[in-house]
Amino acid sequence: MNLTISMPFLLFDSFDYIRQREEEASVLHGGSGTPDEILIQTIQSGICKINVNTEVSISVINYLQHANS
Repeated sequence: MNLTISMPFLLFDSFDYIRQREEEASVLHGGSGTPDEILIQTIQSGICKINVNTEVSISVINYLQHANS
């Protein structure tokens, strides 16, 4: 099982705007497959949590498929 992803479109100016006005942590949903350099920029823009469960799920499925072969 593989993950096919298009390049994410993130509004970093919006992240900065929100960070300056909110006290709550911001979360990026759907971070699976996002290149490292974009994740780093996202963190620098104030995102505190990045959800990447799809990558974890695919790794588990691949492991189980190979373990049972």
